[in-house]
Amino acid sequence: MAKRDSSNDSFVSRSRLMLNAEEAQKNDFIFFNNAVLGQGLALTPVIAAATTLKNAVILAIAAVVLIIPARILGDATVGWIKTRLRIIFYAVLSALLLIPDMFFLSKWFGGSFISVGIYVPLLFVDGVVTWRASVAQREGARHVFRNAFSTAIGYASVICIIGAIREILGKGTIWGVRLFQGPLFSAASVIPGGFLVTALVAACWQSISSFFKKIIFAGGKTGG
Repeated sequence: MAKRDSSNDSFVSRSRLMLNAEEAQKNDFIFFNNAVLGQGLALTPVIAAATTLKNAVILAIAAVVLIIPARILGDATVGWIKTRLRIIFYAVLSALLLIPDMFFLSKWFGGSFISVGIYVPLLFVDGVVTWRASVAQREGARHVFRNAFSTAIGYASVICIIGAIREILGKGTIWGVRLFQGPLFSAASVIPGGFLVTALVAACWQSISSFFKKIIFAGGKTGG
């Protein structure tokens, strides 16, 4: 009876694990491919409007409510729209979803929504319309829902993290509750400070992401 080549089986198993890891990484829009920190989308509303945790939560809710249905509807209609008309179609679709979303957010948050409401369309169009218009074929209901949900949660988590950090540094509060006697870094509340805080968060995020990629693709070994 011929002996089975265990080294070859080990190589095949490792190759499959690598392919599975690459596929999982490719479809991860929360950590490895975060739309804000990894792809640079929606930076304008994050930097300009996410100055407090409450503002960030408003933007986060808008992102979740808009991105998931827009991507699902976009995937369902992609075969019907000609390439040259695709970006126009998705811009109109975005507007139709955006109007009721902004109405309910304004009712829910009242005056707090006024300062961030202007940035909600930028948040949405930057991250959704441009992406959907560049995809020329259907992804499948299960795949598109998973990616839409993952992308929305990725948006929301980063926006809230940055908003919380900027409020703590810039105002010494969190959700209006006083933590410190005064601001630790008052510039965090304005646009230049927003760039700095976002850049630092992005650098830390990318460093952690790269560390885990090395672990995954080195089979759990971190040594050089």
